Amino acid sequence: LAKVMKKIFFMFVSPPVLATILGIVVAFIRPVQNQLVDLHDDTLTAVHTLDWLYIGVRKMGESAVPVNLIMLGSNLSKGADFNAIPISTAVVLTLTKMWIQPMLVAVWVFLCSRLTGPSFRGQWLVALVVSLTPTANNIMVQVEVGGQDKAAMSTLIFVQYLMSPVLLTVSLTAASALMQVDGFLPEAGTWDLDKEFHF
Repeated sequence: LAKVMKKIFFMFVSPPVLATILGIVVAFIRPVQNQLVDLHDDTLTAVHTLDWLYIGVRKMGESAVPVNLIMLGSNLSKGADFNAIPISTAVVLTLTKMWIQPMLVAVWVFLCSRLTGPSFRGQWLVALVVSLTPTANNIMVQVEVGGQDKAAMSTLIFVQYLMSPVLLTVSLTAASALMQVDGFLPEAGTWDLDKEFHF
């Protein structure tokens, strides 16, 4: 039990989690947020003593994508390691990530759109499209920090990118066609919660 608790504790004190929690806290404390960036609020001071810190953190954030790509490239530089993960497993995981997950998200969008009622179709399209793409490069940072198998994750991402020209084309076409299907999303003025769920 102590080992499990220690592992959970280290998951919560990892840099990405701590940075997210700190960002949420700072966002809720407006005077502190105003010290980092000008909020254009007359009720707060015009002096921003920590703007230098914000500029540095923003530059680090802007460099995250190139650094992630370099890490992924260095892990793939030797080629895919199918000893770390069998090719059949990588293909099944890729199909699950790029076809089955979007199907589940489509069901979720269908149900949630019924709960929220008619709204801007673009938000539901974004929810669908985000689920279609291959695993993001920034997962490699989490694998590195978590001490997980880098070779297996690199190989899996490699297989996803290798198969994505076909899988992504099919799933993007299916998602855009699904958005046009009558009844997939509720129409404005025709939606009634009681009628929809037979209360």
